[in-house]
Amino acid sequence: MDITFPKAIQALFARELEANLRAKIELENARTIIATTRALKNAAAIIKDDKEMKFLQVMELLQNAVKTGKNTLNVSEILAE
Repeated sequence: MDITFPKAIQALFARELEANLRAKIELENARTIIATTRALKNAAAIIKDDKEMKFLQVMELLQNAVKTGKNTLNVSEILAE
């Protein structure tokens, strides 16, 4: 036994299905963004006090200073952190 609905009702069903799918996609995107943000926060916390990361920051600062031709360089702020 087949049941057919009028076109207007079929269109309502289609719009509701589409809205549900979009809501699920948006929820999954939000979850992905939150997970990525947490991972970045955790990574930042890990490297914040890492001496090797500070050394790499100083080296990057020195490389940039050499490229720009600056004669005076103050690294005390990075080293003090």
